[in-house]
This record gives sequence, structure tokens and C-alpha cells, in this order.
Amino acid sequence: MRLSSVAVARRDFQSLKTLLPDVLGKLSRESGRARHLQPLWREAVGDAIARASTPVALQDGTLVVSVSTPEWARELERQAGEIVARLQQRLGKDVVTSLRATVAGT
Repeated sequence: MRLSSVAVARRDFQSLKTLLPDVLGKLSRESGRARHLQPLWREAVGDAIARASTPVALQDGTLVVSVSTPEWARELERQAGEIVARLQQRLGKDVVTSLRATVAGT
């Protein structure tokens, strides 16, 4: 009996995991705040970029990301097409359509 409850718990967890992108995308779209996308952002860009950047806003499909330096802003702009494509795979094509990097404090 215990084994079957573990299997059910795993299946329930997987179901929640597949729903998460939809929920986070909807929250960000409705609020205009992109902090909800942080877990998906880390998956899309990897740890190095995620440490130097934070999604801050979602405005008409444009994901605004705060970065620590102008160099990181240039790097995100260079990789924008790939990053947007990865986010679209998780969120759908209509949530994030472009990316804009801003340097924190400027």
C-alpha cells in the first residue's frame, strides 16, 4: 500500500510541475511583474546568467531583465533570440515575445 501512495505522490508532483509554467506565465502577464518567472528564467539561461540577472517586468510580451553590468546586458541581447525561444517552449509563444536588458541602477 505504501508503494502505491509514493507512485501517486510522484505522479501528482509531475502534474503540478507541468502546470507551473502556465500559472507563472499568467501571474506575470496579469501583474506586469516578472519575478514569478525566476524559476523558469534560471532554466532558460543557466546558473551563470541567472546569478547576474533578474526578470523584473513583463510589458506587452517584452520581458525586462535587470542585469548587474553593461557587459551582461550586451550578452543577453546577443542571446535574446535563443532565450526567448526557450521561454516560449515552457510558457507558450504569446507570453514572452522579446527581451530587453537594463543595467541595475541606471
